[in-house]
Amino acid sequence: MSDDESPTRPGSTRVRLNASAPGILADRAVHDMVIASAEAIAERTGVPLISIDADDKGVTALVEGNRLVAVGLAAELRRLTGAWFSRHNPGQRLWIDPHPDDESDGPDSDWDDDSSWRGEHNPT
Repeated sequence: MSDDESPTRPGSTRVRLNASAPGILADRAVHDMVIASAEAIAERTGVPLISIDADDKGVTALVEGNRLVAVGLAAELRRLTGAWFSRHNPGQRLWIDPHPDDESDGPDSDWDDDSSWRGEHNPT
């Protein structure tokens, strides 16, 4: 996995999962599990993972590919790490739940909200 200094890269999409509580990823075991899981999912599925970064509010991945590729990686990461976290911390959640899109203004309206995942695609 290469380390990309620029915020975007041609043909890439950025996706973010927001943690359920600030600082939850400061726990080294949680942080390491999320990063290792993202790398393993990318390797297993053949998705080029350009970069992965975790901070106290969540995790951001930059993948080579379109929104579908990025959302697929984020969904699998959310599913696997969320289940792991809940098993080790009963009654707690790792990620916030996406907000239902009650007032949709089009097919991409959920890319502009503050849900648990966000994506930005840079086609060129």
